[in-house]
Amino acid sequence: MPWLDIGQTNVKLTQYKDIFAGELEILSAKILRDKVHIECNQRSKDLPYFGGVLVLEVENITIYDEAELMLSLEELNKLSVTYWEQVKNH
Repeated sequence: MPWLDIGQTNVKLTQYKDIFAGELEILSAKILRDKVHIECNQRSKDLPYFGGVLVLEVENITIYDEAELMLSLEELNKLSVTYWEQVKNH
């Protein structure tokens, strides 16, 4: 569900091309009722929303970095911890 500007009506995007029209930045994720809810931000001024919640229902998942190298959950967690430590120290 996209986060919209004040006064806008909520919308639900279901088409791949609409969901990924802007580059999504992952802010956080949690599991609710057996679905993964990923809070995202997007910075494109051409879109009528600035982020939203991406909801996924999956049986398994494989995670890749920007170089398309597969990451384990442990590697992803280590990257996250390192990133937030750097943010905290700057």
